[in-house]
Amino acid sequence: MRRLRNRLSYVAAVSAAFACSGSAQWTSISLHPPGATRSYALNGDGDQFVGFMWPPIDGRALYWDGIGPSIDLTPAGALGAQAWGVEDGMQVGVAEIQGEWAAAVWFGTAESFISINPTTATRSTANKVRNGVIVGGATIAGVSGAGLWTNPSHEAYVDLAPPGFTNSVVSDTDGQYQVGFTVANSDFNAAVWQGTKESYLNIHPAGRHESRAVCIADNMVGGYTTFNTARDATLWFLPGYTTRNIHPYNTEPFGYSSSEVWAMADGIQVGYYADHGDPEASMWEGTSGSWFSLERFLPAGSNYSRARGISVDAENMYVLVESQLPVTGPQAYVLVAKRTTTVLPSSAVAGPGAIISGGLNEIKFSDDSILRGRPGPVFSTTMAPFQLTVEAECPLANPESIEFVLESHASAAGMNIEIAFYNWQSNSYEVAGTGASFGGDRTMNGYKGGYVGRYVHPTTRKMRAKVSYKAVAPVFAFPWVVSVDRAVFKVPRVK
Repeated sequence: MRRLRNRLSYVAAVSAAFACSGSAQWTSISLHPPGATRSYALNGDGDQFVGFMWPPIDGRALYWDGIGPSIDLTPAGALGAQAWGVEDGMQVGVAEIQGEWAAAVWFGTAESFISINPTTATRSTANKVRNGVIVGGATIAGVSGAGLWTNPSHEAYVDLAPPGFTNSVVSDTDGQYQVGFTVANSDFNAAVWQGTKESYLNIHPAGRHESRAVCIADNMVGGYTTFNTARDATLWFLPGYTTRNIHPYNTEPFGYSSSEVWAMADGIQVGYYADHGDPEASMWEGTSGSWFSLERFLPAGSNYSRARGISVDAENMYVLVESQLPVTGPQAYVLVAKRTTTVLPSSAVAGPGAIISGGLNEIKFSDDSILRGRPGPVFSTTMAPFQLTVEAECPLANPESIEFVLESHASAAGMNIEIAFYNWQSNSYEVAGTGASFGGDRTMNGYKGGYVGRYVHPTTRKMRAKVSYKAVAPVFAFPWVVSVDRAVFKVPRVK
């Protein structure tokens, strides 16, 4: 078991400068090294991260052993180096030696550098490492092909390149499966292997023009598929490799938006969503409607961001993000939050308004099974005509925070949504989050941190949230309908 690190003083000093106001559930911490013009944090294992920085143009490999200053891994004599994967103190990536890129392994220092370039290869790359298996590829006899190393030595290389393709690459592994893509006639197809060339399987979905498998975790493969030129974040589910398109709902003309999944852990997928060419770091929980923008937690003014990696330890979740301000190049950040337990609702009651179909079971999971409701009469213009009250039993008497996750939409535009928590001490509701309804499912959150014991009943441990929908613009079709796919609580994990 890796040692636990106590770096709270460093985190406190940095997060004070970079945490976003009103976003206490995620703390943004800069990993950008002094003197760098650009920096990228690409992969994590708990609170160990790897990436690279510019200058020089070919990069200098970086390793963060916990949230603190980076360690330069670039070996002496190398023209450049980049670190792309990390596991339990081992870092993998590439180093440019005598004008050629070679797959590289480190153990925390530049002096520990080992080239694992296969003997017959002119160049090679090591992309990720999991359960001791290193994946990437090598160029052998002029053909760039997928491969893996069973241990950190050049003799341990296993060629996975299937015949008939001009290129193939392994992007990620969980130790048992390897995922990536093949190329033939400029067509990219998502692919899976299980340790041998003969195990190669094309998982390209029918009807899509291109696909790439980028990451694997939780019995899921993540990446993207394309139709024409638009990229859609996509999941494949093992063992049958059925697919699910999780591209966020949008009302823009066809081809104006794109999304990709780049990393996964703990049931969470991260990557980006781009609308009109400006990407924003994004998070999903397995469905299109669960899409959630992380850009709000980055420094003010960030107008270009992408989530590159995600990792967890016993208490925290870490999302690695590149963020760009108008006057800077991309800079590495880590977003840190407590890992949470999802608490399913025990009751759901409407009023004002009424439930017209579905019920409690339909709001427990993001699965397109829907609770539908319609507005009812109110006695004041300030009242919301549809309100849904949801209750659940908290596993903790006094949690550090309470979050309410709502995935819903309304049939009418111009609808405001408010989430409020019930204060059992004052017997009143307190606003925890506000948002607006879109044409398709979107996720919004209500959050309270600090002292939140007042939102947990002292004897029954009941939590109560009220979701209110109110039109703030003319509605031309009445009664409008509210559709709720998920309404759950989240609290920090029980230690």
